[in-house]
Amino acid sequence: MHTVLALIIGLIFLACGLLLKYLGASGKSLNPVAGYRTARSMKSPEAWMAANRYAAKAFSLAGVIVLAAGAILWWKPLPQFFNEYIIVGLCIIAPVIIILATESYLKQHFNDDGTPKGISPGVTGRPAPDDGAEAKPAGKLPYSWLEYLLELLAAGGLIFSAVMLARYWPQLPALIPRHFDFRGTVDAWGGKGSLVALLITNFLLYLFLTLSRIFLPVYAAKSTAPRPLALGMELLTWLKACTVGAFSYVTWRTVEIALDRAASLSPLFLPLFMIASLVIIAVYCFLIVRAQNKGQAA
Repeated sequence: MHTVLALIIGLIFLACGLLLKYLGASGKSLNPVAGYRTARSMKSPEAWMAANRYAAKAFSLAGVIVLAAGAILWWKPLPQFFNEYIIVGLCIIAPVIIILATESYLKQHFNDDGTPKGISPGVTGRPAPDDGAEAKPAGKLPYSWLEYLLELLAAGGLIFSAVMLARYWPQLPALIPRHFDFRGTVDAWGGKGSLVALLITNFLLYLFLTLSRIFLPVYAAKSTAPRPLALGMELLTWLKACTVGAFSYVTWRTVEIALDRAASLSPLFLPLFMIASLVIIAVYCFLIVRAQNKGQAA
């Protein structure tokens, strides 16, 4: 299970890195209202763009580290729950380190008013805004029909997992499958409380990605093209649906195996999940870059 968790979190970090890289390269915004937003990064457009670029590299590196840790622990797993503890610990520590490192980078390269080091504080070097052209207000990015469908599937998968676990909890034996190898065969058994931990992890990932979709996609109409950002939000929703689907499938099969209704996970589960996730990310990377290039050409 820690392999799937590492794969999901690693891909989420890589997707965040891609989105932040796009935001940091989208031009000098006079109204940066998306991406990496802290008190220090919001002091100037230059600081905001630099923060997005730096955080993009940090998130991409964190994604690679989590994926590598998952691969190592799959190859040489540790006993009991240490595998899950390591992956969850990386997932919690990585964002904290990214924020601290990005804030340190901004402090080293920018003055207190947001101007780059080497430029006197208070002198921005930016042209004065055109008072004759009133800036359009920022707006929230609406959900697409595909996002509504994926949201419905994700919510349905989460509800299915909770209902199934509540329905069969009294019938579950004391020992249930706790870990599966790459082929889906059970290679470790543990208490049935691991299913509760699995459901909680599924819910927390769902909540994190849902809140990201609610609060992140705000764009400035004059500075940030909505189409690439909309594609980025669709990518996050795809990852959420895939994540909930994978966790729901593992929960269902674990219950089936514990009740002697099945022998293992499907051997195609993990390879298909990995291939599908990578294909989705690759396709949306291509679409985002193409939309960004079209926006710049226009």
